[in-house]
Amino acid sequence: DINWNTSIVKTIILVNDNTTLLPLCPMTLTVKVSGLIRSPKDEKVESVEVELMNSNLASTVTNYEGEYSFGEMRTGGNYVIQPRRDDEWLNGITTADIIKIQKHILGKETFTSGYQMIAADVNNSKSITSADISELRKLILGITTRVTKNTSWRFVNANYSFSNVENALNESIPESFEINNLNSAIHGNFIGIKVGDLTN
Repeated sequence: DINWNTSIVKTIILVNDNTTLLPLCPMTLTVKVSGLIRSPKDEKVESVEVELMNSNLASTVTNYEGEYSFGEMRTGGNYVIQPRRDDEWLNGITTADIIKIQKHILGKETFTSGYQMIAADVNNSKSITSADISELRKLILGITTRVTKNTSWRFVNANYSFSNVENALNESIPESFEINNLNSAIHGNFIGIKVGDLTN
């Protein structure tokens, strides 16, 4: 007061979220962003580089269980999970894969899943032709070490379902996982397809 007398009081202030008004406060300030990458045969895919775009975080790599994690992230951001792998082109590729593609082209034994269609489209032309067989032959014979118009692995958002196997290559296949307004734990899972490997 004017005579410099002082006193102290302690109190508690409770700040509550008014649920009738937007925007609502997030329940937690940080959440985990992680996921699993597996093959169409449910085998874990390791050594896949995974980037969390728009986060300024370094990319991570899937472990031997096919798992990746970016740990705890602040809520509210918009991100895109993007897996990549482009090595060991010959891994899993033999002349048996060429025969599989030949039988599909001739209509003797057509593919039954969109994942097989992606694997068989070696040159990424959105169609399966003898040109794909030619690319595999070059790899097997050692004429080339990679296919320039494709990556050795392709990754499809695990939440995606193909509407038509025959037309799978012309569908808008999501090869990333979009996160809008991160407010809960995210499991961004993918199906990894080894290009050219039709025999698993």
